[in-house]
Amino acid sequence: MLAEAARSRLLLVSGRPEPLADAAFRHMATLLTASDLTALRTAEADFESAPSAFLLNTSERLAR
Repeated sequence: MLAEAARSRLLLVSGRPEPLADAAFRHMATLLTASDLTALRTAEADFESAPSAFLLNTSERLAR
């Protein structure tokens, strides 16, 4: 999976865990376990901001 590869590369470059990446992965897990359409829509809404936050933070850190 591309997201896992990106998280691994960031860990190799930075040498430290990335809480925003971990949060994004937790949100992905809730998408898989949603019990109905309402739960899925809620999980999707929660998930939408997680990858963006991770990518923005990562790009800022790597630009330094």
